[in-house]
Amino acid sequence: ITYISLSIFYAFILIPILWIIYASFKTQGSISNIGQMFSLKGFTLENYKAVLSTNSSIPLYTINSCITASSVTLISLFAGITGGYAFSRFKIVGSNFLLLIIFGAQMFPGALLLIPLYNLLFAYHLINTLLGIR
Repeated sequence: ITYISLSIFYAFILIPILWIIYASFKTQGSISNIGQMFSLKGFTLENYKAVLSTNSSIPLYTINSCITASSVTLISLFAGITGGYAFSRFKIVGSNFLLLIIFGAQMFPGALLLIPLYNLLFAYHLINTLLGIR
């Protein structure tokens, strides 16, 4: 019974993902046509050609996202590693208070800060700019 319930659970997870992949190779007309929904007619690579063409901005957006994600990760790792090392090895005045503030800040979910952060970026006209990301 465990395998049956796990199979149902994974089917609910995998079927939408497989459907998205399947639909990405179909034309718009064959996706919305009920008669051709499960047929192999209408398979095309035109959707991928349109996304990856030189007229599309999606490759540029993907590169920008990878650069931003990797730089933020490296900066966070550097700050966390050096800060953790400093807190563990050196006696700093007020280190217990600083650790309390750090752990207290971790209790708030990140989504709680989205609206105030958006308002701040909007006030400084940093929405949709590279400086607003950094």
